[in-house]
Amino acid sequence: FNMNKGSGVGLGGIGGGVLAAGPTQAAAVAAAQKQKNLLQRLEGDIANIVDNFSVLVNVAR
Repeated sequence: FNMNKGSGVGLGGIGGGVLAAGPTQAAAVAAAQKQKNLLQRLEGDIANIVDNFSVLVNVAR
């Protein structure tokens, strides 16, 4: 009897087990949402930097 055999437990615990998780799951969902929002802001900032750089390159020509 090996306790370490359940290899499918990893990230599955975040989405499943609503009755058992409670506040921990809510915190995980909130953290994931916050990270998603930060990534979207970062993508927008990077796009803005690239646009500004291309404008500078065109002006310098």
